[in-house]
Amino acid sequence: MNIHKLLFIAILAVIFCLAMIARFYALLERGGFYDDQIDWANHFHYGSMTRNYINIRNVLLSGEYEAKLFGYLPGYPAFLALLKLVGIDSLVVVRIIQSVLDATAIFALFFVARTTSKSQLLALVACGIYATSPWLAAGSTYLVAESLLPALFVLLLAALVAIRERPDRALYWMGLGLFAAILPFFRSEMVLLFIPLVVWAVLVSPSRLRLRSAVCVVLAFAAPLLAWVIRNYLVHGSFLLTPPVKWYAAWSGLGQVPNDYGYFVNDQLAQKLLTSMGIGYQSVQAEAYWKAEYISAWLEHPLHVLETIVFRFKLILTTIDLKFFDPKIVDLTYYLFWVMLCSAPVALIWLLWKRRWSDAFLVALPAGYAVCSLGLLYVVPRYVRYASLSDVIAFPIFLVAVADFSSHANNWGVRQVRAFKAVLATIVTGALIAYSAILYPSLRNMAAEAAFLNMREPRSMEELPWTGTLQDFSLHESIPDVDVSKSADALTLSFKAKSGRYLLDAPLQTASEEYVFVKYDIILEEGSLGVGILSGDKSRWLSKRVLSGAPGSTVEGSFLKKVEAGSRLVVTSEKSDGSYRAVFKDLRWKNACPQGMEPEPLLLFFNKDFASMGPCVHNPVENQVE
Repeated sequence: MNIHKLLFIAILAVIFCLAMIARFYALLERGGFYDDQIDWANHFHYGSMTRNYINIRNVLLSGEYEAKLFGYLPGYPAFLALLKLVGIDSLVVVRIIQSVLDATAIFALFFVARTTSKSQLLALVACGIYATSPWLAAGSTYLVAESLLPALFVLLLAALVAIRERPDRALYWMGLGLFAAILPFFRSEMVLLFIPLVVWAVLVSPSRLRLRSAVCVVLAFAAPLLAWVIRNYLVHGSFLLTPPVKWYAAWSGLGQVPNDYGYFVNDQLAQKLLTSMGIGYQSVQAEAYWKAEYISAWLEHPLHVLETIVFRFKLILTTIDLKFFDPKIVDLTYYLFWVMLCSAPVALIWLLWKRRWSDAFLVALPAGYAVCSLGLLYVVPRYVRYASLSDVIAFPIFLVAVADFSSHANNWGVRQVRAFKAVLATIVTGALIAYSAILYPSLRNMAAEAAFLNMREPRSMEELPWTGTLQDFSLHESIPDVDVSKSADALTLSFKAKSGRYLLDAPLQTASEEYVFVKYDIILEEGSLGVGILSGDKSRWLSKRVLSGAPGSTVEGSFLKKVEAGSRLVVTSEKSDGSYRAVFKDLRWKNACPQGMEPEPLLLFFNKDFASMGPCVHNPVENQVE
């Protein structure tokens, strides 16, 4: 093994480690410190789906038949069942394993990117992007089937590339079809994958074998799905993969754009509507009703239907599933995403210009499939995280295209083109390193904040004294006309202000790198408020949340943030210009780590003895708690 191959293996290993760290930090921030994973999922809208997957897993393990058709195909429940059979019952460990599997996909991605870009060096760039993309990192950790879909799609692309080298073997095409059939068992819309498989057979098979290749791959793809349909028929008398919901999905998609026609996206309201007509939810009669309503929508409001389709196309191609609240992470992520997104069309046009039809098909497949399947029905970003794989694979090809255009413009030779590619790779690698140098500390900070908030040191947090309360706030000069009334247990403010004005502020009196825990309990009588922490130079928000609700509603909560020297806690007017009235029952904060000591959150997670000490290992109060 020569030195160059060893170097590439070492770089790939480093990228894999970066992928693992990003995914573990994302896992910790997204509920990894919670003992009850179902409870956490319920708070973030995945709980009912996770619970259903676990129920299906338990039925599979019991050896008994389910009372009615499973709501989902059994791919992900079978994955959970397999882990439980080998002794893995902890859902946190399941999330760790999903993270590892997703990170491992970079090796298959390297194979795909190296083949399409014809450059090992540029293929490493694609792997680096995949490893450090926050939406891919966080998405792989959720306890839902689509968490594994990007990794599975990468493996499918690798299988397509591999069979292109030996397209004359019928057995290989059957193997490709069987592997591709795994994906519909995780997301049912993948059942249409037989169409791109047939196109691939036509593109890469010798002309005399195209029909045979297409037949082999389609039959192998259909066999497991047909077997499941037959099983459902024998057990339930229904010749279906899942309960009939495709027309309901199409009708729900009409509600994804605001309208006055009565279309909405709400399963509970849909059930009530069907019940009022004596129709069962997810029944054949329900599907007939939704089908008629959807067809009526085309006849009565065609422009609205087209508007919803355009909305979904745009959502799939230009939106990512990012649920981080740190402004720095959000900005960095969108910079990376939009650079890739803008480069993808150039790469695709260049491939078509070079008549590299099969490579162009590979690049377009992830995003194109998402658009042509869910884009016509109903979609949310987490369903189609795999669509961004088109951008990831296209980016190194874009760099090759830049080098190719430059060589034609300057009449470069092979050596000059190779040197220019190396320069481009170096520049992009430097940009990725700079991006990671900002991203990873931010991810680490979010994971450390989660260590405070998510049940890791409840006793010491209770023991720490409050640093400031409502008495420490001062009215901001931007609201001169304000009516203030105080009682024994509350402060009431009535005022007029423009949206975004500072109302109250107080110095946190902390040093740099300290953590502050903020607790609030506010009754919103009129208008919405914001509560946030300003940076030391007052130029940006370190953390901010908008509090809104119906008049008279109580909004209470807490958050924790690493602050800077000179940071201030600020209350702002939000969303509308005019009158505001709020009753502050409680607004206080405490220094969560008085001595500023902060351990590595990954150590807190994996070392239970260390974790029991809490994040502030040098906290004098904590050391006194028995």
